[in-house]
Amino acid sequence: MWIRNLGSGSSGNATVVAHGGQAIMIDAGLSRRRIASALEGLDLLAVLITHRHGDHLGAAAEALGAPLWIDKANARAAARRGQIDGPVRHFDGRPFRLGPFRVTAFALPHPGDERWSSHGFFIESGRRRLVYATDLGHVPSVLVDLLPDADAVFLESNHDPDMELESDRSYDTVEWVLSDNGHLSNEQCAEALAKAHRARTVILGHLSEDCNRPELALRCARKALRHSTRVYVAHRDAGPALTV
Repeated sequence: MWIRNLGSGSSGNATVVAHGGQAIMIDAGLSRRRIASALEGLDLLAVLITHRHGDHLGAAAEALGAPLWIDKANARAAARRGQIDGPVRHFDGRPFRLGPFRVTAFALPHPGDERWSSHGFFIESGRRRLVYATDLGHVPSVLVDLLPDADAVFLESNHDPDMELESDRSYDTVEWVLSDNGHLSNEQCAEALAKAHRARTVILGHLSEDCNRPELALRCARKALRHSTRVYVAHRDAGPALTV
């Protein structure tokens, strides 16, 4: 199993997870052309949507032609706003199969301006296990329990708190980002990663362009991880394919 981030951040998010020529996409907040190019030669089994924010759920989600998986609350909100108009499939916390993948979705604290949450994914293929979680204000117990079993982790490391407080953002925005329903700081991310004892690969995602720097996020994360763990930052441009 391998993972490749195609873009991460407020400008758009999409990540490919593949095994043996079959793939699933997590989020589709980039252009269809950009995503389709990265999927060349792969059989796309499904598109998994974390939540309905436009940087995660764009027009490409349905245009890719694969089944769209999303929780019921986000599906209703997205349909009301015209983000989706076709049939979708719902995940509800129970494991489901997609080709060689066994997928379990779990809720994350990120309601923002509505009373719905984001979701993360625990993806298994063969003996490899991947934890994927972005857009969360704190680390819930379900994520804490999954991290020790992960061979690879894609986790949000959104902001440096001091940079956030000193930014030109509105008071309400800063208050929300720093809240338990906003985004993870570098320190919160590192604290969670300390529990990923067996992880060989870690990807830091959803870094704020204005209130973080890659070197700050990397420094925090590396303090919490084994020296042998490979640590990468997911940028706005596509990165390499990484073995889980």
